[in-house]
Amino acid sequence: MRWIGAFWRYFVVLAAVLGGSGGPCVLIAAAAALLFLTSQGSELGRSAAELGASGLAALVFACTVWSLMSWYWARRLLDDRFGERSSWPPVDARHRAPELPATLAAIGLPPGATLPEGHHLRLRRWLGGVAVAVPRFCAMAPFLIAALLLGDGVREDGLVWLLAAAAAVVLAALWLRRPVARRLGWQEARPPLALGGLILSFAAISVFLAFPLRAGQAFGAVGSVFLFFAALLPLVATLSFWARRWRIPLLAIVFAILVSLPALHPGRHLVRGLAEAPPPGRIGMETAVEDWIANQPDATKNPPLVMVTTAGGGISAAVWTALLLGALADQEPRFAARLFAISGVSGGALGAAVFAAALPPLGTPGPAAQAACRAQPLSGVPRCAVAGIAAAALAPDFLGPVFAGYAFGDTFGPALRTLVPDRAAVLERAWEQACAAAGCPAMAASFHALRPSAEWRPALFLNGTQVESGKRVVTSPLAITLRHFDDAFDFFALHGRDIRVSTAALNAARFPYVTPAGLIMAADGTRNGHIADGGYFENYGGETGAEVLRAVRDFLRERAIGIRPVLIEISSDPDLSERDLWRPGEAQAWSLCGAGGGAPQPVDVNAPLPTTCADRKSGAMTQLIAPAGALAATRSARGVQTVRRVWRQAAFAEGEAVQFALCAQGEGRPPLGWSLSRATRDGIAADVAALFNEAEPRSPCVARNRAAMRRLLALLAS
Repeated sequence: MRWIGAFWRYFVVLAAVLGGSGGPCVLIAAAAALLFLTSQGSELGRSAAELGASGLAALVFACTVWSLMSWYWARRLLDDRFGERSSWPPVDARHRAPELPATLAAIGLPPGATLPEGHHLRLRRWLGGVAVAVPRFCAMAPFLIAALLLGDGVREDGLVWLLAAAAAVVLAALWLRRPVARRLGWQEARPPLALGGLILSFAAISVFLAFPLRAGQAFGAVGSVFLFFAALLPLVATLSFWARRWRIPLLAIVFAILVSLPALHPGRHLVRGLAEAPPPGRIGMETAVEDWIANQPDATKNPPLVMVTTAGGGISAAVWTALLLGALADQEPRFAARLFAISGVSGGALGAAVFAAALPPLGTPGPAAQAACRAQPLSGVPRCAVAGIAAAALAPDFLGPVFAGYAFGDTFGPALRTLVPDRAAVLERAWEQACAAAGCPAMAASFHALRPSAEWRPALFLNGTQVESGKRVVTSPLAITLRHFDDAFDFFALHGRDIRVSTAALNAARFPYVTPAGLIMAADGTRNGHIADGGYFENYGGETGAEVLRAVRDFLRERAIGIRPVLIEISSDPDLSERDLWRPGEAQAWSLCGAGGGAPQPVDVNAPLPTTCADRKSGAMTQLIAPAGALAATRSARGVQTVRRVWRQAAFAEGEAVQFALCAQGEGRPPLGWSLSRATRDGIAADVAALFNEAEPRSPCVARNRAAMRRLLALLAS
């Protein structure tokens, strides 16, 4: 068993050095977990591989700054723990090492026993080697993280080689620092680096606090992450240094202060409003249906009334929704006039808002939209205008500005109160800026500019959740009344003022933690709770969609009008099983609750739900995770149930329904974040283009969507 004690001593020495280096190692581990253990992290790797020259320069700069800061503070903290390297006593003719602390030397030995001299020297040599290697590893870690993050997305022009060259320059600078310092007459090679690091840290914090949108766009999500940790490092390392000296838990105290800082400014995350009140006399459902009928050039022929529900799913859901509806509006000129309403949640709500803002005459394709239409895969679509605007508007990296506002603004901003922009407002402005460049400036205009009027525009129903009650908060240009909507708040009744289109979209798309819950404050100063992501209530927009269809059905029946609804369901989760994709009225389903991929199997609606539909996953941790797991699964199951209710409402009105499901793009599901790589965006656009051409579908999912599109086009033409 002697070798076990020896191995344990080596391990404890390594742990002591890593613990002695403090903050640098902790922040490196935190960044690795953030970037490698999340789906958004892998997508950021693909995005980083697509950076232009300015983006590459920003990423390399951020890596270099974090590298130098990590090396300096790791070295400084270890010097404080084990002494300056130049003061270490020699181990032999070639090596120096610090004295082995008595607590480490006594590990695994009986009281009073000492280590053999040879083993004691080997352990000292190990301590000295690790104490030298750890700061160098900290210096290389940012470059290593950036290179590994790229994964399979490495570009042919050699981004990894660029990172390797920058890492080599940093290593050479560290190797030559002492000779250069002696030549310049500096007594210590590190104080200039410490001063420069503190200046850079202060400058980065100041720039990101004052200009989170521009800084986040310039450095991107990955560069912003790296610069944040580089800027945070001096603070963390200094606290670690003095905490060890004073023997008090300074880090824990500071963490508690940072967590409690938002209490100093509880109204920081206000929902943005406009000075004007909402237009008086907002129309109700009945008036909206009458206006829709009046705007139909062939109303006497009972044209189909189209209702869309679109699910959440992050930026991928927004791209899928906006491109699908945009391409449909481009290919079928009657679609925009036939479209009565869209009920959206989270990313689907953003896609619906972009689509509505891109419709003419408010939307006019700009240069970016025209370029998107000329490029593959949209160049294969016969007509492209609205789809091009949607593709260009949702192409930028929105996660960089969000992270800049989150990491810098919410860490240091609460103490500065209103001087620092709210990260929710930063995201809204990023959407407005991207939409304006694409050709849909209405994203920054009044939400009621999109309301149904003399020239028909689809009515938006964007669904959020009130934190305090768990009820829906529906943002719509139509009045949300108890007559048609069960137990749902009208956002404008709570807020009392008009808002921008971007704010209305964010009301439904406030992702947990990434985007803050918004404080709804009325014009008279009354606080009416907080609004969070609509996916907390249900993630498909089905509940509101069912209520809209029910109101339409009742109106048409009361007046004996023979118009029939057509429901379009847009789902955005590629991992949905066949049992969850089956809808009432479908006689067959693809291997319902089976292995999938087989021939269509008939569904017996008079039989119970098959036992094969019961998930049988269980394990030793089941009892521990059951409460959280049940809540998450219930949310998903409720969404499937509500969207099936919409299908039944369509059937009750003697209407039709079609479903479009987002297909998997490569390995893994698209991230639930605000950044999407060009490869994933192009994959979604290619799947949309495939709905309108005769090319061989790449998967059964695309084939199923194409069949739904052909059926829908036939319904619109009938």
